[in-house]
Amino acid sequence: LIKALFKNLSDWEDDGWIGVRGATYKMALVNQLRQRCAPTTFRKAASEEEKEIITISKKARDDALHNGPPTVLQPIEKKAFKLSGAKLSCMTQALAYKGIRERAAPPPRMATTIMIDTIQEHLRAIPDADWDESDIWRGIKNKDLRRPVTDFLWKGIHEAHRIGKFWMKIPGHEDRARCTHCHEQDSLGHILLECSATGQASVWKLARAAWRRKEIDWIPLHLLDILAIGPRSRALVLGKPTPGHLSRFWRILVSESAHLVWKLRCERVIGHSDDNRWQHTEASVTTRWTGAINARLRQDVMGTSNKYGRLSLKKGQVLRTWQHTLENEDRLPADW
Repeated sequence: LIKALFKNLSDWEDDGWIGVRGATYKMALVNQLRQRCAPTTFRKAASEEEKEIITISKKARDDALHNGPPTVLQPIEKKAFKLSGAKLSCMTQALAYKGIRERAAPPPRMATTIMIDTIQEHLRAIPDADWDESDIWRGIKNKDLRRPVTDFLWKGIHEAHRIGKFWMKIPGHEDRARCTHCHEQDSLGHILLECSATGQASVWKLARAAWRRKEIDWIPLHLLDILAIGPRSRALVLGKPTPGHLSRFWRILVSESAHLVWKLRCERVIGHSDDNRWQHTEASVTTRWTGAINARLRQDVMGTSNKYGRLSLKKGQVLRTWQHTLENEDRLPADW
């Protein structure tokens, strides 16, 4: 926080604090510091005692966040030390548009609010998992996920897929609220993890086998793990930080598998709506899953090209991500 204030404060104030995370409380902190008539100095913790105090403070903060509802604090500011608005000389059309969007934010959707609260409650029970709402949204926008997969997860968090209870509101179409194969109430969780139609179980069996090649136990999946794919991918190893390449492979593996299950379901229910008994074969599901993962692997390999400049992927990152998962890997060159 202190480093950010020293480095970014001037730019934040010039831009009117538009787009700054936690701007309300950072502005109040700056306001309080400016009220002092004497210079204020900061230094890094040097002694073991000071570092221990910081560790205890962070633990107390985490305990307070996990136990009971958060306490909302009203920031205290003096108008004489409060800068408002952005400098016209620094204003751009993009910045102005962003500021307008912040001020005119749409009202929250009830379904989205409930889903986010449910995801956060699920993440709180997982050791070392981040559960801030912004982490959840950033997770589905991670550059490791393809755009169609991001759209799929975004609709899942908003409960915008036309499945299950959506059809209960459409007169004459209430029968679509039930799974055509299991004859149970349809939902995203049922489709991705529970449906007995050919596809779901086969895909996750293949995903488990691929993950175990990393010699790490597979974590039984819940729908909320998939929707919170960003924070969840960083809390896979109990008691220590999850290595970045493992998190990345898990994100790719789980997101591509979940999206494939969804596509298989849509092909069965919508593409063959005239035949409720039609199903994919096990062989076709295996071929589709292998093709999806191979396509993602090829995308990673192509992404290391220098033609993408600073956006290109690092070769080491790609090699570590797919290490121990390739067929005949021992016959491949070190820099395949």
